[in-house]
Amino acid sequence: MTKPSVNANFLLHKSENFALTRVCSLLLAVVFSGLILFNPHLITNDPSNIKHGLLSLQMIAICCAFVHGIGFSAGVIYFKLLLSPFWHWPMMLSLLLY
Repeated sequence: MTKPSVNANFLLHKSENFALTRVCSLLLAVVFSGLILFNPHLITNDPSNIKHGLLSLQMIAICCAFVHGIGFSAGVIYFKLLLSPFWHWPMMLSLLLY
């Protein structure tokens, strides 16, 4: 019996897509952490009126974007879901609507 051949081009495109999402995650994390660090007035004008629950979720999303962007690959399904860009990209972008 012959072994089925693997289409190397498909694997190459798949790894390029993963690399592209990781680069996007890293760039978004750097930009949004820089926004929070250097322009805190973008979050709120009144420091006593900060929505800490939403800001905490956004900070967790930025941390997950850093971890995903650096290239960590989780083995446990819970951590794969946590580090997935499908939830931390929209959460970081919600910082713009804050």
